[in-house]
Amino acid sequence: MCRNCDTALRLAEVGLAVFPCGPDKRPLLKWRALSSSDPEAIEQMWKRWPDAVPAIDLAKSDLVVLDGDCHGGPDGRGALAELLEQQDDFDTAPIVVTPSDGHSCLFY
Repeated sequence: MCRNCDTALRLAEVGLAVFPCGPDKRPLLKWRALSSSDPEAIEQMWKRWPDAVPAIDLAKSDLVVLDGDCHGGPDGRGALAELLEQQDDFDTAPIVVTPSDGHSCLFY
């Protein structure tokens, strides 16, 4: 089985609904309807698109992500850091560094 499929299955094990994306982050199917945490459905998706990148359906997974980026405009990373510093109970929220050197903070 492919590494990305294994990752998608591990995400599903903890109850997250996933769907396949291309390297450009574009969904490869109608994700709002077809995202799933069902292992058989996920294996079928990755059988069709073995190189797909797993994406998480935030709504179905009851998650919220705050994304701080800098794409030539305001400093979203700094704004996100400042916002999180102002909150007492958000110091344990997972933060991921994105490929564009932004930060994504996950809330559940």
